[in-house]
Amino acid sequence: MMPDFEVASVLLRSIGWNQIRIETVPGGTVNTTFRLSEGQQVWYLRIGPTLEDAAKGPTWFTDRGLQRELRAISIWSEHKHLLPQTVHSDFTRTLVPADWVIQKAVPGDSWEAQRARFTPLETISLWRQLGTLLAELHAYVGPEFGPPEQGIGTRRWSEAIRWDAAGLVVDAHRYNLKPAPFEALCKLIDRSARELDDVTQPRLIHSDLGLRHIMVQRDTSGEPKISGLIDMEYARFADAYSESIFVSEARKTQRDPMFDEFMEAYGAVRADRSFRLRSLIYQLIDMAWWATDAMRRERPTEAREVLDAMYTRLDEDKLIR
Repeated sequence: MMPDFEVASVLLRSIGWNQIRIETVPGGTVNTTFRLSEGQQVWYLRIGPTLEDAAKGPTWFTDRGLQRELRAISIWSEHKHLLPQTVHSDFTRTLVPADWVIQKAVPGDSWEAQRARFTPLETISLWRQLGTLLAELHAYVGPEFGPPEQGIGTRRWSEAIRWDAAGLVVDAHRYNLKPAPFEALCKLIDRSARELDDVTQPRLIHSDLGLRHIMVQRDTSGEPKISGLIDMEYARFADAYSESIFVSEARKTQRDPMFDEFMEAYGAVRADRSFRLRSLIYQLIDMAWWATDAMRRERPTEAREVLDAMYTRLDEDKLIR
């Protein structure tokens, strides 16, 4: 479902918002988003996938992402000034067969869009700000591993990761991808259960944290400051080091020296063999996720390229062990 302006207008009229300017926001691949404005005030209307959309997508794709985001925001209550403020939500699916929310615009622009404008010293400052902030967010510990709904998670981290990987095998067959790398990932997880279960505290993570989801604004002195985080539909309780920003950096062939500033501010632990093995598994899951998402978006060439990289990365298990 890709709601159009008329659908957005119906939703707004249902809550008495009749004189609002509506603009589409391109680029999203999960929710459909509209920018709303009246004078200087700006909000975003976000409409999630339908249950039918979720059923057609990969196993990790969910129609409950907006609900999960609101739960994560409520848990991160001490940092609510940095998170989207929801002014209206509707999870009844009566007007449209999907969840929808209206949120105030988070101040600033994405770090990704502005990164070329920052000096090296400003960039160091931002990475250190992010490290400190993420350490604070990851301090929240839940009762089980999995989404922020109690009762559907697991007690052991290895079980949660195995569930993820098993779903990706199902997705490989659904999208007619070669199942071998996905099955090899499952076997690697089975061999690594002890190392995975070294992680005993389920910590709340963003799960899709990249520079595009980090908002930055200059303060009154002209210094860039992190002003907010957005798009937390896949927030869950997990190993803190499975956070996407750690995984995406580990996947790079050339390390970003600025990332060391982030790691120091975060207080990252020293990487031993167990840590490196878990990191490899998270990278492979991330790659499998990208492959299945590429197929969802009808990009088979991109999916095949990711699978080729998975084969290469799977060999690293022998080097770590």
